[in-house]
Amino acid sequence: MLKELPKEGLVNLKYIFNAIQRLEYWPESLKIAQILIMIPKPGKNPMDVSSYRPVSLLPTISKVLEKLIKKKIKSRTRKTGSQTNLDSDRLTPQCNNATA
Repeated sequence: MLKELPKEGLVNLKYIFNAIQRLEYWPESLKIAQILIMIPKPGKNPMDVSSYRPVSLLPTISKVLEKLIKKKIKSRTRKTGSQTNLDSDRLTPQCNNATA
């Protein structure tokens, strides 16, 4: 989808991404996921809503922006020597059980 955008569209997208980072504001529309299916949890009551695990998709633009931010954080933490667990899909700090 994004690969098919004309150059003008990519430039506008870049302005949006830069504004999101500069303002430190993540638009609500990028936080809303589309729920595709509900998978039942084993051994749970199928009549109870909490017995299901939703499978959802975030907007493509949100995923791209997250990857760009992750790359930026990874680059900066290498320079400062900070330790983070950025090889996973989530942006979470690395936990060291020896010091916890």
